[in-house]
Amino acid sequence: MLTITEAAGGYLNKWLVAEKAAPDTAVRLSVAPNGFTATLDKERPGDSSVDHEGRKVLLMDEQASSVLSERTLDVKGTPGGPKLGLT
Repeated sequence: MLTITEAAGGYLNKWLVAEKAAPDTAVRLSVAPNGFTATLDKERPGDSSVDHEGRKVLLMDEQASSVLSERTLDVKGTPGGPKLGLT
């Protein structure tokens, strides 16, 4: 299962608040041709999810969950501000 840091959980939660996402909406990581995409979505059957501070903040389908099983999602500083990144 993907590990997310405390900082990444907070980043995702702030993103959801900024987007005024409904309580049953989270960020979905999906496998894309050139890496991964992140979109807002609702949980689907078979999804893996991650909670942060009592809110579901991250969703992954079986493919994304499998590909990311040994990775860590963290926040990295960039010249443009903080960004999510995988290690």
